[in-house]
Amino acid sequence: MRDVPLQPCTLKARFVSKICAMVTLGVLVGGPATAQRPDPPPFFAIRDAKVITAPGQELERATVLIADGLIEAIGTDLEIPSDTWVVEGAGLVLYPGLIDAMTTLGQAVAEDGPPRGGPGGRSG
Repeated sequence: MRDVPLQPCTLKARFVSKICAMVTLGVLVGGPATAQRPDPPPFFAIRDAKVITAPGQELERATVLIADGLIEAIGTDLEIPSDTWVVEGAGLVLYPGLIDAMTTLGQAVAEDGPPRGGPGGRSG
């Protein structure tokens, strides 16, 4: 028998099959990813922001403390708990608790009746 040189196509197929085998082995040995998200902190704070608490009432360099998704406190000299995630609010203007996606506050009333659309409204 004489030696026949391998064709480039055969070399490529062997290379691809070895890569596939290594990837499969890596997945089997590594197992599934077991990383878990860290628990969120009990508090979030936005500090040093301009806070509008009501029309015409502003707090400069104030802090808004949020616990479990609800506003816990607003003030200029709040003590921030040590396990709080802090967001620097310099240059930001906050309207805590004012924004409601379903509100009609500030919308002009149509000349032919109440605002249209939304819950309980009539469409088009």
